[in-house]
Amino acid sequence: NSIDVWAQRFTKDGVKVAHEFLLNTTLSGNQRYPEIQFYHDGTFVAGFVDGAQTVLQRFNAEGRPIGIESRISSGSGNLVMDGICVRPDGSLLMVWTAGADVYGQFFTNTLVPIGTETRLNSYTTGTQEYVVARVDREGNFIASWQDNAQDGSGIGSYYRRYDKNFNPLTATELAVTSNTTGDQLEPQVAVAPNGRFVISWADNNN
Repeated sequence: NSIDVWAQRFTKDGVKVAHEFLLNTTLSGNQRYPEIQFYHDGTFVAGFVDGAQTVLQRFNAEGRPIGIESRISSGSGNLVMDGICVRPDGSLLMVWTAGADVYGQFFTNTLVPIGTETRLNSYTTGTQEYVVARVDREGNFIASWQDNAQDGSGIGSYYRRYDKNFNPLTATELAVTSNTTGDQLEPQVAVAPNGRFVISWADNNN
């Protein structure tokens, strides 16, 4: 049996709207790890992983597909999405892990790639993975991921700031934590509209 990804709409009060619906239109293989983000007009985009590919699909406010699935390829190898977020201008930021590095790229609101993919990590020894990114009201964003080699003691969490044009605002990634003994892993980011941000992580020695 194949695995599919499903969704259910709700009112703001938590009442179900209509029925569950499929996010994927390709029914062979296994589709997993869905993520959904709303656009400002009430339409939304779903991203999910199908084998070693990432698939994006837009939907209208009633949950009906807009266009067809977009299968996103990468020159850096198999592209397995870690996250998506909608930017203030309606474009999309997607981040992913490929090989032992983390990448990001902008897409138009019709899911057409803008420019080329960008490697987020400057440190390339070991494995950088599980990247998450969030944007502020200007379109600037923070990306954070875990790294198994850079701090010299297990896994560490790192972040890097970018402006709305994907220019890095720091020369390299920066450590999230002051304590680096043991593992600091699985970072998550929240960004306020004015650009302030908070990063959380799991830690086995703090």
